[in-house]
Amino acid sequence: MPEPFEKPITPETAPQQMPDKDRQEGGAEVEKELEKLESEINRQEKSIHSVTASLPIKQMTPTKPQVVKSATRKQIEGILSEDLKELFQGMDAAHKAEFKRQASETASALEILIASAKATARKVVKLISTWLKLIPGINEFFLEQEAKIKTDKLMELVKKK
Repeated sequence: MPEPFEKPITPETAPQQMPDKDRQEGGAEVEKELEKLESEINRQEKSIHSVTASLPIKQMTPTKPQVVKSATRKQIEGILSEDLKELFQGMDAAHKAEFKRQASETASALEILIASAKATARKVVKLISTWLKLIPGINEFFLEQEAKIKTDKLMELVKKK
């Protein structure tokens, strides 16, 4: 591999510049070439615009990636959603979105606990209670009762695993 800069650049080895007269004559030819290229580019842009204008416009909507849920995850979500349909429908849109997001996170955390065999009733109750507290105006006794019922069902699931 040759070493870079083997020979230093000196005025004798540097490329010579064109004299002004040659530069002016060559400049006219370059200008003509540039004009030809610009007109060709404009022509192609017009043809592209005419083709794309005739294409139907399809609105692109972002899609959520499809998450494949395990059987355990589906069972957990089924247990969590039991007896809450009416409460969920009574919420406003902002609460619904937050409740749904938190439900997904809770189900994910419960699935991890169950899979790692570290699910204890105390951890499960805490996760479910935290999630249920998002329901606006919920009665504390109802919350405790629902958390206990759901915990019992989830602990049965843990025993089966």
